[in-house]
Amino acid sequence: MIEQIKECLSRPVCTGWDRGFLESVLGQLERGRTLSEKQGSTLQSVIDRNDSEAQRAHEQWETVYETEHKEDAMVLAYYYTHTAYFRNIATDISQGVVPERRSFLKMKDNKFAQRVLEEYRSEAKFTNGDLVTARAGMSRSSMNFGEHSVDFVTADAIMLMFMKRGGFVIERTNKIVSAAKGAKMYKILPIGGTIPFFIEERKLKKKKR
Repeated sequence: MIEQIKECLSRPVCTGWDRGFLESVLGQLERGRTLSEKQGSTLQSVIDRNDSEAQRAHEQWETVYETEHKEDAMVLAYYYTHTAYFRNIATDISQGVVPERRSFLKMKDNKFAQRVLEEYRSEAKFTNGDLVTARAGMSRSSMNFGEHSVDFVTADAIMLMFMKRGGFVIERTNKIVSAAKGAKMYKILPIGGTIPFFIEERKLKKKKR
């Protein structure tokens, strides 16, 4: 068992809590102490997830991430920067850093992330150039002005303009901030306006020309 632990510790894939746990257990065993049943069970799990196969996956991760996960990662990074969870890894992804494999897969595989990705991949109801208007119940908080700094008075004026005249879809984005159905985000330019805004699909409906 000591040799197995040392072998795991020699692998770069073994990091974080796993490495700290193995170093602690190794110290106990080398001092002649006996592990508890729970420690023994945990030890086997840690050894299994830091085996030679895990090391190969670790070595290939950058290529696998770039080819298989990066698009999803950018969608999830935007979502999680608007929540209280996974903020650090989301920030890294947004800045172009390849995330640590195990942490990223933990983030991606939870039910909320899967709902976000399902929504992102679902067929869009609107395309560029469509004339749309607001569904009932739209409010100022439904709109996101992105990089534009807009005060309340201007936001209200834009909202009323959009509700009265409608606007054109100028982009379907990968920005999703909710794990709800209809959360795809579109960039809209209201008719008669010069400042575009972002709004979720569930807040929109087509407008007759």
